[in-house]
Amino acid sequence: MVRYDKKLNKEIRNIVNRYNAKIKRVAAKDSYSLYYIPNKISASDIKLIKQTSRTRNDLRRRLGELEEYTKRGGEIIQESGIPVYQEKIAKRYRKAARAKITRTRKYYESHGFTNAGVEEPLSMSQQFDENIRTLNRLADITNKEINASNIEEYIYTMRGNLRDVNNRQWQQNYTSMILDTSYLGNISHERVHAVRDKLMSLTPEQFAKLTKRERLIKNIIFYYKNINELGVDIASENYEEEIVQNFNELEKNLDIILAEYK
Repeated sequence: MVRYDKKLNKEIRNIVNRYNAKIKRVAAKDSYSLYYIPNKISASDIKLIKQTSRTRNDLRRRLGELEEYTKRGGEIIQESGIPVYQEKIAKRYRKAARAKITRTRKYYESHGFTNAGVEEPLSMSQQFDENIRTLNRLADITNKEINASNIEEYIYTMRGNLRDVNNRQWQQNYTSMILDTSYLGNISHERVHAVRDKLMSLTPEQFAKLTKRERLIKNIIFYYKNINELGVDIASENYEEEIVQNFNELEKNLDIILAEYK
């Protein structure tokens, strides 16, 4: 969560003002075919930027896009049809995405999933998992050919894929998943809250690592998604017994599991 104090709000206003002023200057020129003129940033646009920025890094990336246009020559449309500033933004995002992919793949290659705290023999990269599919999709998007017709979509997509995860919010959301799935398994509130409190004893960063690796934790995410997609009745028929078994195993082994991350 980004804390918007007076200093940060002033910085945002200054960047937006420079951006809008540059647009006004460029629009006053005669050769429209040579210069790119985006829409000005409005108060509602600023509000949206704030709402979609999970961290200061997210906000800095978004403001950096605006600042790129204000630089000398940023508005010039090249022979390729791509404005100078958009090409620079795309290249910067491509570089950041490739670094993220390399970093994440190394982690998946050197770590295995755990089940009740016991590491499985195969690495994460050797197993079929949604995280791996997501990473592969990002690699495909990152290496996509850029041209004048898709540059804006490319920047928008890369911006979304590079957004930081708010680990604190994710930790809080996960505890809600436990409550919802345990309700389906008729597990007592006392037991559920005891497990929840132990999970909340981790820092958000520790918790993020836990949810990447531990099967008993990841299973709850799977059950929660199915409850929302299939409805309570169908999910109950298909997964109630599994949910109870999974919770029992998690409850029994939780201290061992958490010891790895504290």
